[in-house]
Amino acid sequence: MEEFHINSSSFNYTDREETIYEQCRHMPTVLIWYLTLQFINMFLGIPANLMVLWHIHKNRSDSSTIDIYILQLAVLDVFFCLIPPLELTNIVFLTTSSTWYVLRFFYGMKDTSPLFLSCICLDRYIAVLHPITFTRLKDRHAKRLTCCCHFLLQLLRKRGYCREEAEV
Repeated sequence: MEEFHINSSSFNYTDREETIYEQCRHMPTVLIWYLTLQFINMFLGIPANLMVLWHIHKNRSDSSTIDIYILQLAVLDVFFCLIPPLELTNIVFLTTSSTWYVLRFFYGMKDTSPLFLSCICLDRYIAVLHPITFTRLKDRHAKRLTCCCHFLLQLLRKRGYCREEAEV
């Protein structure tokens, strides 16, 4: 029969959970540097992406098929640029892990960007090397369907990832 002896002096138990800032109190420069870069990204990224969205909306009558993918990229970038306030709140004030699910979701949706960039590359490739085929495939409905499929795949992937994290 085994006996377990617990030395109460070596057992560190606190009733209150610590925030990430409190856990990393010994290296505040890393957090400050990280959050500074995130906020620079936010303050430069949001206006730039809003200008892209405004330009696409303004030139809607003279738009190309590639504008559908650029619109999706701009929307994803705006969402990505809105992460720093939530991340700052989570790091400094919150102790709950539920905000990490939201952050993981937004970061995961940002993973869709390379798919849209690939679609832009493929679209330009077909337009340059196969212009006759490109004029026949200039269907906006197919491109919107492709965007919806990309988002659906990412949502399913992130849902599975969050479920997997919750089980651990």
